[in-house]
Amino acid sequence: MATFVITNLASEKIHLGDFYKTLDVGEVLTLTGRDPSEVSGLLAVQREVSAGNISFSMTPTAEELASGLMVPPNAIGGDDFQEVAAADLLSGLALIRIDCPVGGGGADDVVGYAVNTLPYKFRLIDVWAKISTGVAGTWELRDEPAGAGSVLATMDSTTAAERVAATEQATTVATPGATKGLFVYRSDSTAVGEVLALIRRES
Repeated sequence: MATFVITNLASEKIHLGDFYKTLDVGEVLTLTGRDPSEVSGLLAVQREVSAGNISFSMTPTAEELASGLMVPPNAIGGDDFQEVAAADLLSGLALIRIDCPVGGGGADDVVGYAVNTLPYKFRLIDVWAKISTGVAGTWELRDEPAGAGSVLATMDSTTAAERVAATEQATTVATPGATKGLFVYRSDSTAVGEVLALIRRES
C-alpha cells in the first residue's frame, strides 16, 4: 500500500477533514498503508493543495509500481489540483480560428490577437492546421510577433492536408501583456490555410 506525505505550508493550523487531523504550522503528516485510489476522494486535501496551503505526495510500493497499473509520475503536486478560473465553469473551452491567406513570400505573421489584446490567460488543449496550399516550411503559433516570444505550437506546412497535428508546448501558458498576442509565424507566407486552437482559460 502507498504512503501519503502531507506538509502544512501555511502560517496557521490546517484542518484536514479527510483524516480528522489538524496540522500545526510546518507539521508533516505521514500515512502508510493507504490505497492509491483514495486520492480522488480527498476533497479537503485537494482544496488545500489548490490554495497552496499544503503539499501532498504519494509514494507507491515497489509491488504497486511493478504491477503496471500505475503510470508515472506517482507524486501529486499542486498543479494536479489547480483550479480553473471561476468563469470557466460556464464558458468551458474555446476554439480560435486564424485564417492564413497567401502572402507575398518570405516569413510573415498572421494575427489572431494583436499585441496587448489577449482576453485572458489560457493554455492550449489541442492545435492543428488545415493546409490548402502546402509550401516547405513551418507554421509556429507564438505569443509575440516577428518570431519573438514563446512558441506555443509548431506545424509542418509542407504538404496540403485536412489536418496537420501540432507539436504543442503544453506547459506554456499564454498570458496577457503589453507585448503579448497570438500569431501564426509562417516561414513562407505562400503556404495557405488556417490554424485552429482549442484553448482552456487559466486562473
